[in-house]
Amino acid sequence: MARTVVPPPALRAGGDGLGAHAGDNLPEKLVKYVPAEALAFFVPAAAGLGSDRKIWLIVIFVVGLAGTIGYLWNRGPGAASG
Repeated sequence: MARTVVPPPALRAGGDGLGAHAGDNLPEKLVKYVPAEALAFFVPAAAGLGSDRKIWLIVIFVVGLAGTIGYLWNRGPGAASG
């Protein structure tokens, strides 16, 4: 799957070569914007807990959100290359 978000046809300039592709839906856009490292942490942790422990799911979500922000901050334009 390409990591580029595809806008709906009404917002695209003609001749993009995508044919009749209708654009990305919200879940596809979220997966493309969220770093894979954050998804690799949250999805197995949430699946392991199950849906009956909502408080722990919220805690894991907040930890994952903080980790995503920290990751993006660390990898941002001002980060040291190495």
